[in-house]
Amino acid sequence: MTIPGTTKLENLKTNLGAYEVQLSGDEQAALDQLADRVTGDRYDEQGMAIVDA
Repeated sequence: MTIPGTTKLENLKTNLGAYEVQLSGDEQAALDQLADRVTGDRYDEQGMAIVDA
């Protein structure tokens, strides 16, 4: 998935390159474990209202 708001062609090419990345099951599991440790909201209450809309 590309990052919304990408305005430079070189950044778009880099983002599209992510489609080529393939993770092993162990790599995915390690990333899942790290993601499970993340807590809290990224944005304040007003920002979350926009995201959740």
